[in-house]
Formats: sequence, C-alpha cells, structure tokens
Amino acid sequence: MTHEPRLEVFVVDNGSHKGDLDDVMQAFPQASYIFLNQNLGFSRANNVAIRRARGEFIALLNPDTYLRNNAFDLMLAHLGDHPEAGAIGPKLATPDGGIQYDAGRNLPTLSTEFAHTFFLHHLIPRTRLGGSDYIRWWTHEDTRQVGALCGACMVLRRKVVQQVGLLDENFFLYWEDVEWCYRIQQGGWKLTYLPHAEVFHLGGHSMAQNAVNSLHAAFQSSVLFFHKHHGALAANAARALIFCGCVLRILMWLALLPLRKHRQEAKNRLRCYAKTIVWIFAGHSVKRPQPVPIDEKAA
Repeated sequence: MTHEPRLEVFVVDNGSHKGDLDDVMQAFPQASYIFLNQNLGFSRANNVAIRRARGEFIALLNPDTYLRNNAFDLMLAHLGDHPEAGAIGPKLATPDGGIQYDAGRNLPTLSTEFAHTFFLHHLIPRTRLGGSDYIRWWTHEDTRQVGALCGACMVLRRKVVQQVGLLDENFFLYWEDVEWCYRIQQGGWKLTYLPHAEVFHLGGHSMAQNAVNSLHAAFQSSVLFFHKHHGALAANAARALIFCGCVLRILMWLALLPLRKHRQEAKNRLRCYAKTIVWIFAGHSVKRPQPVPIDEKAA
C-alpha cells in the first residue's frame, strides 16, 4: 500500500496476565499492541496510546464494548459537520436493555453529590434536585450538547487534545473523563451526545474485579476533581458529603449483612466505606495537578 491507512488501532494491555492477548493479536495483526508491566490506571494507559496516535481524530474505546450501526462513522461525520464540537460520544446500551445515563450528563457539582449522598437520585430521579447529574428526566434519545461524556467511548479532535492536554494521570480510576470534559469546555469547545451512534457497554468490570479499591478510588477522584477545579473549600465539602454517605451506607449494609444473598457484597461495601472514612480522617492532602501535555514522553 502506498497511501496512509485510514485508521490506526492501539491496544493497550494495562498489566494483565501474560498471554491474555494472544488470540486477539492473531485475529488482528494490523493493530499496534502496547504492553505495560503493571496497571497504570485508566488515564495513564490511554495517554500512552494517545501520544503515539497521529490521526486527526482520537477515539477512546473500552475493551468491554461492541460497536453498533457504524457508530464511529456517524460520530466522525457529525464532527465534520459541526466544527464547534470538540468531542462526541454515543449512546451506551447496557446488558439489561437499558442505556447508560452518564454517556451524556451534566458536570458534577456539590448539589449533585448531595443528591447521591442522601439517595435522592433513587428517590426522586426525574427531578432537578435528584436527577440533575445524569439529566434523568431526559430520554437520551435525541442529539444535544452535554456537560460530560463517558470515557468508555468518545471521539475527540486531535487539536482539542493538543490545546487542553491529555487525561490527568492523577486520576487513577473514575472521574478522569469528566475532568477532561471540564477542560475541553473551558477551552471553548462543545461536547455532543449522539444517540443514533450506539455502542453496547458491558460495564462494571473494574468494580467487579476489585470492588473495595474501585469504589474507594471513585471517592478519592471526586475529591480530587473538586479540589482541582473548585478549590480546597469545595474539596472539603465533598469530603464531608462522602463521610455522611459512607455512614448511611454502613448502616444500610449492616442491616443486610445477615442475609446470605447479600453477605459478600455487604462485606465488600463495608470494607470500602470503612477504608474511605479512615482516609478522610487521615487528612491526606489532595494535589492540584496540571494537565498532562500531549508531547510529554511516555513513562
């Protein structure tokens, strides 16, 4: 072939067991494979591939996803027709036949965290108070500009990444996509949710593999987000809400602990909430990191 390929694919093995990718490599020899010696987290693993990418557009795609109805073609076509859009995401379908609401959501605020803490997102999900995080009163069946997209599948312009920087590697797991979307909007770009581009997403694999550490990482990342973009006072308020949420959930899961059906999950949740409360009272400082520049060499 004398012309440049239309698509380049990078598969990042983020510290998995040796041989896990053998079948994939045989089936797709045209892809580029990057092997990391340990799990470096979502942000850092994706950044390693992004640094090597040379295309006009950059796409993130989780390994537990399946593309439907030419999803990438539809998203690229929309970006071509809408130069104000810096990034775009599809509708994410779930195994139970539903949709993943965080595929097109508002940016988190202390109000949305308050709603999560006190279960308002379950009690009154279709109200502005309880459901504003994932815009739960919206069917997610029409194209619209949103506050944040989901990192399980999203497409960005390369020049957007060059402007705002890579994923923040201080976020090991969770909230890194939301934080990236925040910076993209601060850079003057729009974020588009495109529902007729559809991707099937199994979801929950990181949580299932290590429930205690994954949920604890989510709490830490939320505090980091508020500290980075809203200051120490907001971060402390987020800590206080997390503490209240942990106490409430400890009481709930203690009540479920005697039931055999929920015993193992209850034990995992209780360990996580206890670990998080210890972390809060230990007073660990939260750094205010800087965006990672796109030309930084991979570690």
